[in-house]
Order: sequence, then C-alpha cells, then structure tokens
Amino acid sequence: MWMFHRDDLSKPVGPLVEALNREIKAGTIKAFGGSNWTTKRLAEANDYAKTHGLQGFSVSSPHFCLATAKEPYWPDTVVTTKEDKSWFEKMHMPLVAWSSTGRGFFAKGDPNYKDDPNLVRVYYNEANFEKLKRAEILGKKKGLTRIEIAIAYAVNQKFPVISLAGPETDEQVKSCVKAVDTELSQGEMDYLELKTNSFE
Repeated sequence: MWMFHRDDLSKPVGPLVEALNREIKAGTIKAFGGSNWTTKRLAEANDYAKTHGLQGFSVSSPHFCLATAKEPYWPDTVVTTKEDKSWFEKMHMPLVAWSSTGRGFFAKGDPNYKDDPNLVRVYYNEANFEKLKRAEILGKKKGLTRIEIAIAYAVNQKFPVISLAGPETDEQVKSCVKAVDTELSQGEMDYLELKTNSFE
C-alpha cells in the first residue's frame, strides 16, 4: 500500500492516478491511498480512475475521533466531518484514523488541565467535554477506560476503520486490543455522539 501524505490541490488528480497505476502495473505496489485528502478530491480521483479503466484510491487516512476537532491539529490536514462520514458509509472505503484518541484528550482532557496548549486549542469545548463524560459513564458500564471507548467508537462505524494508536507498554497494547474487540450498539454510538441522552 502506497500512501500520499498530503494533497497538493494545485495539481490535477489524473496524472497522480496514472502515475500510481504505472507502479501497480510494474508490481512495485498493489494499491494506494491518501492521508489528509478531502472526500471531494478522493471522489474526483476515483471518478477519473473509473472513466479511464484504472485503479483508484483504496483507503483514506484523515483525522477521525469521537472528540470533534475545532480546527486541524496541523496546517493542511483533514478533519472528518459528518458529511465525510456519510460519504465513507456510501463508498465503504476503509478509513485509517489518525489521532483517534484525540492526541491525549481521552486520557488527560480536563477543563483545569491547560499544560498542553494544542490540546486546548483543538479539543476544548463544551460538546467534547460532554463526550468525554459520556465515554467515562459508558466505560464504567462496560469495564473500559475512556480511551478504550474512544477507540471502540472509531472502529464501530458503518464503514471499515483502522484506529491508529501509539501504545508504549504491554498493558497499553492489551488495552488497544480490548478496545478494538468491543462492540457498541447503535444506541451507545448515538449516546456518545450526543444524539440521545441515554444508551439503553
């Protein structure tokens, strides 16, 4: 799998799709995707591929998390929106979610914790703190931590999701596995997304 890291919107998608199809034909790669590509550009690239009898993007890797980013963590990166989620559901394209635990928001997010200015800038608002609270409430019911609930949320979408994480210890690896193996009901997903006030 070959991945573009970031998109260059000044470049047309056609030559990029053609170049990577030459690599597929040469046996250098088997598939390709993009990190921080908008769904609009992904659709444009795959429409081009289909029209020209070529292989299109197989995977996308934007920022995707239960906590909604107020702005991108880094410049020129893509934050998944509600509309994007609908697109991924329709296309059933796999999403590789970076920062699926909010870069520590579900570990140390607290209105009184201001030591990480980027965490405050990107995630601190009333809605995300409510999601954090609900992740803790649901986690207690299921025997999971807030981080485990965040990962479980990511992988329980209606389209394939790989949740990227950075475990540093054996226990953290086991925690990630536990989270990925957790099934959440639609009611629980709606509760975490603030659509309902109960997960029962």
